[in-house]
Amino acid sequence: MNNRIMINCWIDMILKVYPHISEYIIYLNTWGLKIDIIETDNSIDYSGFFYAEWLSQLHFVYGFVSHIVKSRIQPVLKKGIPVFLICDNSHLPYHTNYTGKQTGINHLILVQSYSRLKGYYIFDDILKYEGFLGKKFINKIWRANGKLLAWIEVDSKRIVNKNDQLKYMHDNLILNQVSNKSFFDKLINMNIDEMAKLKIINNLKGFVGCYNGLLKILLALSCEFDNYELNDYITTVKTYIDSWKLILALTDKGLISNAKDTYKKVETRVERLVEYEANINKVINCLKHEVLSEILQDYNLKLNDSQIHHT
Repeated sequence: MNNRIMINCWIDMILKVYPHISEYIIYLNTWGLKIDIIETDNSIDYSGFFYAEWLSQLHFVYGFVSHIVKSRIQPVLKKGIPVFLICDNSHLPYHTNYTGKQTGINHLILVQSYSRLKGYYIFDDILKYEGFLGKKFINKIWRANGKLLAWIEVDSKRIVNKNDQLKYMHDNLILNQVSNKSFFDKLINMNIDEMAKLKIINNLKGFVGCYNGLLKILLALSCEFDNYELNDYITTVKTYIDSWKLILALTDKGLISNAKDTYKKVETRVERLVEYEANINKVINCLKHEVLSEILQDYNLKLNDSQIHHT
């Protein structure tokens, strides 16, 4: 399973089950991914994503414990615990790629309950489906995945206030994480044709979503603390994401039309993208040392002031 592609699915599902979990924590550092090329088959190596650290920060703040074990579905659901089911999207009858045959395309659905008459009630944020799915479909997915289930437990007694969330984010926000220069340098210098290079870049579609985490944190801060000016930071991140989307749109066009000259346009865009990464890292630096520091300082002043008046 590709942890980077799947992490966005995990986040959507976790927030569905546990809406009290803060975006400030669940998206923290999710953009900190280093990618590489596996030259034997020109595939993407996403192993640079620190998946274990992402889980540990949720455990530290919320008492989050994950289980991935072989188990039947219904006994877990009967305990009131929703189940995360890793699946192949070709097994989902509401998907356009539905064939019922294994293709190796990883996906994630949330199974919330079971009805003997209607089947399993599921939630699929990526494919925008929520409703019942027949028992035979879920059982086929379950068996195809080696009867593995995942579920999450959160310490319901642990109350995490806003100040603690913001302080954790400030203390654990890692700087200078955005850097794809070595990846693109390696790609540009590889001894393969232009169409093969376009295909490699096109395969980064799932990776680009990692930057949405940074954008969502900034948007959440902007809504909650409107006296802090964050619009420039938000615009910078949006511009970077849009640059990625343009590159991917160009690779789509080049691959569909088999136009090798598209690669030169893509390479020019990539060079600009790499140069722009300094602006993203500057945003993260300002977020830590200016925005969050000021917000926490104001929080502490208000807290001390309220305690003085209370006494």
